[in-house]
Formats: sequence, structure tokens, C-alpha cells
Amino acid sequence: MRIRFSYSHIPEKFNSFSDRSVFIFIFLIALIFRTYAALTSIAPIHPDEIFQTVEMAHKAAFGKGFVFWEFNVGARSWFLPGVFAGIYKILDFLGVKDPFYLNAGLKITLGFFHSFAVSVVYLLFRKYFRDRFTAFFFTLSLAFSYILSYISARTLSESAALPFMVFAVYQSVKYVENYKYRHLVYSVFLSGIAFMIRFQTASFTLGLAIAFLFVSRKHIKTSLIFGFGYLGMILVQGVLDELTWGKFMQSFLTYFDYNILRGVANKHGVEPWYFYIKQIAANFNPAIYLSAALFAVTVIFSFKKNQLEFLFSFPFLFFLFVHAVISHKEPRFIFPFYFFILTASSASFAFIYEKYFRNRFLIAVLFLLIIMAAYTSSLVRFSENWNSSVAWYEYWGNDKGFDKRFKGNIELSIQMGRIQNLKSADVYGIPKLWSGGYAYFHKNAPITYTVEKNEMLNSLKSNRNSGNTGAFFAFKKGSFEPFKDFGDVLKPVQGTDEFDIYEMISTDKTIQVKYSELPKKTNPGSLWNASGNIVMGKSGVTVNFSKTEKASKLKIALDSSDSYDIYFKNDSEITGHVTLQSHKNKRGMFIHEIDMTGIINKLNFNTIEIKPAKGDGYYSLGNIRIINQADTF
Repeated sequence: MRIRFSYSHIPEKFNSFSDRSVFIFIFLIALIFRTYAALTSIAPIHPDEIFQTVEMAHKAAFGKGFVFWEFNVGARSWFLPGVFAGIYKILDFLGVKDPFYLNAGLKITLGFFHSFAVSVVYLLFRKYFRDRFTAFFFTLSLAFSYILSYISARTLSESAALPFMVFAVYQSVKYVENYKYRHLVYSVFLSGIAFMIRFQTASFTLGLAIAFLFVSRKHIKTSLIFGFGYLGMILVQGVLDELTWGKFMQSFLTYFDYNILRGVANKHGVEPWYFYIKQIAANFNPAIYLSAALFAVTVIFSFKKNQLEFLFSFPFLFFLFVHAVISHKEPRFIFPFYFFILTASSASFAFIYEKYFRNRFLIAVLFLLIIMAAYTSSLVRFSENWNSSVAWYEYWGNDKGFDKRFKGNIELSIQMGRIQNLKSADVYGIPKLWSGGYAYFHKNAPITYTVEKNEMLNSLKSNRNSGNTGAFFAFKKGSFEPFKDFGDVLKPVQGTDEFDIYEMISTDKTIQVKYSELPKKTNPGSLWNASGNIVMGKSGVTVNFSKTEKASKLKIALDSSDSYDIYFKNDSEITGHVTLQSHKNKRGMFIHEIDMTGIINKLNFNTIEIKPAKGDGYYSLGNIRIINQADTF
């Protein structure tokens, strides 16, 4: 007996599943792809991905983080960093200590909300299409989407706000369906959350309020209730600013002044109004953006017939319009619109399928393959960004004005943070702006990222002289040549594909310097390891004079946090001794004044030995000034 199997029965059988089951199934598929992105796409596409979100969250949660100007002047809300800080603390409580998994856990949390947003699209499609199979099959393309998974792994405010924009639209659709005010309240709350994450989403919310005028039976009343409710959420942000910055609406007003009133953001680049259209054309296959445009045009020009579709589409289209008007543009600004493009494209294919090929399973598979092929073909060149950092030539060498890719920046920060005996870290080849900061270093130790050769040379010299252990240095592969003189004290340890890592070997010995080699002047409060200062270990430093000296007073600059024994010698004979105490209420270098008449009775000396007596393990000497009775001071 021959059994025949008909693919045409699959859609019919699929419709027997419950919406809850399908919703969960789509969510799990989407979460798998977004978890993969969280674990593999770790490099930032913009410094804000680190320093305006996770870096400040790390500082709030663990006390370590670089602070850039926005958080010095209160130009950013603490809402998103605060949420991230809470996630960090939860992960830490659960035993996640490794910097990679700590941040991966945060990104998986973002992926959870993005996956939920994809499943919500399925619920929207269930309202647009007649059967469950069509809604499910054409939501799959969003669950599989390469670029949406990539966006979900970005710790940018644009990415974090995106799911809440989708949730707000869905609740608005629910309200227009049954006019139960709780859905309108939910929409207001979710729109407000999106605003607190990223202020620019206000344009999306304004588009939602305008859409209510066209599709709601209670036109103006709905828009007014929605608008005043949204204003209430803005006031919540104002209260948060009062609690965090000490001034009501500090972050929003500073942001508005910077970007709108003074237009300072335009200094970062100005683009024509069609910039985003070019970006969409470059990042998406024509099959995607043309089908999305077809869907949008159909909905806009027949909004009375397609009210729910209009309520979903118009806010995103208005969001794009406002961003097109604003002069300063960056592709990441419209990440939420990318979600709309792919959703609209899938909806367009779904409408064609349901109208002409309904219940024909193989046609549905063909359409899905076309959509997925269109995704892939348009993003082949974009795939190199999956795990690549992007920096600029101006931060490296003399080739300015051209793009340059730096790979492995985040991996290096993670690797340095995993070194158990590390007490300090210096990295050459990454500007701090394109580093992993403390968020990906995650260690209670100082770290410096630099592309300045002299800065690295000074650090190498200071650490070599100090004799302290636990100092590690990383160099971009091929950049070690200027530092080869330190090769005898640098021991290679496990590095990364892009960086070589070395541990400095402790060489604590008395440093011999000539008096003429000391700094000519040291300012009180200046950095302990400033250029020219003599950094020493516990064995101290010996200052040799070219002739025999005598003095009535002596001024000596030493690190304020340490105590020192000072020995005056004439050849090998000790002619005087004094102990200089620390001044921990001071910072940086401190100028000690010694009355020599009570120490060596004006006996001659040609050597001064300086030995640390007690301190923090980091010692330094600055200027020494000899004063005779004839001098005025």
C-alpha cells in the first residue's frame, strides 16, 4: 500500500495549535538567535555602546568606570545605566564574575525583550491575517533575522528602546480594538519607558498620538489622554533627574540645549535629508525595502480600510521623517526603523501569499526562502561588522581622515581582566574611546588605554623603576618596536589574536641618577608619575652631585602618600639623616622643606640617598632645590 503525503495539509493542521503555543515557539526561536549574537557579537559599533550605558552601569554597580563628558554635566539619564547596573548586580550575586559572561548575560537579557517583541509581531499578524499559519510562518523571518539579532546585542539606547516601542504599538492596537482604557494606559507607560531609555523616541510617540486622530473613534479625546499621560511619564524622568543629578529634568534639558538649541551635535557631522534612504538601500536587498515600501504606501493611502496596520506603521514612518529632518545623522539612530522595514516586508509577502496562495505550504516555504535570501545577500559585506571594532585613523598614526578597523579591542580588555595576579594594566594600540573600558575589564585595578608612544614609555619606565609586581602591558601586534629597550624586563604571557601581553619582571634595585637629571621644577599636587619624575622601588634612589654641596635649607618633592628616609653622604660617610612623613590629606607631589642646620651642621655632602619607609608601593622623586643662606625665598 502506498502512502501519499500532501504538503497542503500542513497549514490546515498547524491552525489547530493555540496562539499561546505558537507565541512561545517563536519566542524561543528568536531567543536562540539573539543569545548566539550576545555570545559572539561583542565588539561595539560606537563608543556610546560602552561609555554611555554599560560603563556607567559598571561604575554604579562595582565602583569602577571611565566617565565621559555627558555624565559629568548630566546630559544623560541614569535610567538605562541604572537598569543595567541592577542586572550586573543580579548576575554577580548568581556567581557570574568573568567579564565576558557578565556582559553576555546583560546582552541575553536585552535579547529576551527583543525576542518578546518578535513574538508580539506574531500577535499583530494574527489580527491582520485570517489564519494562524500565515501569521506564524511570516513572523519566522523576523525570528531568524541576522540584522535584528545583531541589533539586539548592541548595548545602545536605540536598541534597548526598540522592544518597548513595539510593545506600545501593540497595546495601542488593542485599545483601538476594544477601547478599554487599560490598554491605553499600558501604551502610555511603555512609550514613557522608551523615552526614559532614549529621548529621541518622543518623535515615535508623537507619531502614535497623531495616528490615534485618524483611527480612533474618540479621535481628539484619545490623543489628549495619551498625550497628558505621556507628559506624566516625562515628569517621572524629571524626578529621576532630581534624585540622580540634583536638578529636575537635568538630563533632558541639557540634551535639548546641546542638540537642538545650540546644535552642537552638528559638529559630529551633517548629512542630507536622504541619508537614511541611502543607508537603507545599502543595508537591505531591493526585495526587502521595495516590499516594505509597498506595504507602507498601501496602508497610508487606505488607512480607513487598514486601521490597525496604519496604527502600527505611521509612528515608525514619522520617527524616520523626524530623524531625516535633523541634520546630524548616524545609521544607529534608526535601528528601530529597521525593525519596521523587516516587519513590513514580511507582511507584504504574507498578504500576497494569503490572497493568492493560501494553504499552499510549498509556496510559503518559497516566500520564506526568498525573504531569508534577500536578508543574506544584502548583508554579506555587513557581516564583517559582526565582531569588529571600528576606530578612526586619527587615533592611530598619521593617516587621518580614513576609516580603519581595529579588531580584538574588547577581547583584549576581557583577557587582561582574567589575569589573576594583575595589579595594573597598560594597553598600547587602543584609544580609550574604543576600548572595553572597565565594563569588559571588570577588575579592581587601574587600566590605561593609549595610542600615545610617550605615555606608554613613561609608564614602562615608572613600573620598571618601581620594582612592583603585577604590572602587565599589552601591545597591538606589530607596534612593539618603540619599546624594545624594555624587552629584558617584559615576560610574554598569553595574549590574543590582535595583541601581545607581557608581565613586567620585578627588578627592584637602587636607582642611580645625576642631580642634573632631576626635573627643574615640580608643582605641588602634580601627578606622582609625571614625566621627568624618578619612580623608585623600595630600594630607593641615589642622587649624585657633580661637586660637594652644602646648604642651609633644602626643598625636595616627593609623593605625598609615602614616608621617606633621607640620608646625606659625603662619599661613603653618612653626614645626616631625616625622615619625612607622608601627607595623606594632600594629593600628588608634596614639597618638603628641610632645615639643614639641625641635621648636618652645614657639613658637606655629594650624595643624597632616598629610601621609602612606608607607603602604598608607588614612590617617586621630583625636583630637589638646594638653598644657601645667601638665597632669598
